[in-house]
Amino acid sequence: IYVFNGNPFSGGPLVSASFVQKDAGIPDLAEVFYPQKSGSYAVIFFVPGLYALIPPQLYSSVLLQVAEHGYIVLVPSADLPKVEYGSLDPRYFKTLPETMGYLLLV
Repeated sequence: IYVFNGNPFSGGPLVSASFVQKDAGIPDLAEVFYPQKSGSYAVIFFVPGLYALIPPQLYSSVLLQVAEHGYIVLVPSADLPKVEYGSLDPRYFKTLPETMGYLLLV
């Protein structure tokens, strides 16, 4: 797995991008931020603040920078049910296999 050992508060050495994972019946299921260079990267599942009440789009610039440091970041859509303390709706994890398959093709 790629590990960046530089300053975590500056831009990372990798070029990052994002895409929205869609599924029939649920629009904009998840947004994924990833390094564009092929490699093995750790995955972060990021739930926006205040139990997902803050729209994920507000974090885009920060999450692109996290991806520049060698992480794949999965962010559930605001259209999914809100996160309650101690539990996540299973639909948050439904998209993971399809998303990882897409990333292998990129």
